[in-house]
Amino acid sequence: MKVVIFGASGFSGRAILKKALSQDYQVTILVRNRNSIPMKASNLIIVEGNVLDRNTVDEIIQNQDVVIQCLGIGGKGNGKQSTFISDATKIIVDEMEKSNVKRLVVMSNVGAGNSVAFQPWFFNKIILPYFMKWLKVIIDDKNRMEPVIMNSQLDWTIVRCPNIVDKPAKKK
Repeated sequence: MKVVIFGASGFSGRAILKKALSQDYQVTILVRNRNSIPMKASNLIIVEGNVLDRNTVDEIIQNQDVVIQCLGIGGKGNGKQSTFISDATKIIVDEMEKSNVKRLVVMSNVGAGNSVAFQPWFFNKIILPYFMKWLKVIIDDKNRMEPVIMNSQLDWTIVRCPNIVDKPAKKK
């Protein structure tokens, strides 16, 4: 299987990249700096570039089977509003549709989209706006991103992660 990963140099992206390589998938990643990826493998192609560059995105998704988008803003970000993830996703979706690459898996956040209804009111009204402003900014951008995906013609999956930790899997 041929897989493209956007966001492979981040915390979650590295884990996804490692798993894809261990499955012997042919993996192509787009990173701003190739030195940010210490892994070397015969089934890994590293492309240096910018996910906001439509031509670069178009080039690397050609003839791929799956696109995985696990982009982030770098940890908690700087607390300022950003449209980076939604803008990048729009480009990825547009180029996938033009190139007839159908399968998209995207990482989002719990609290985005309709999952906000499942959060306790205390979290939504107190914790998020006053104590986790950094997360609210991220969720706002994911809320712009998700409709782009849902309104596409792609075979998509959105994974809304609650809290990602660097620990061994629990096998559940």
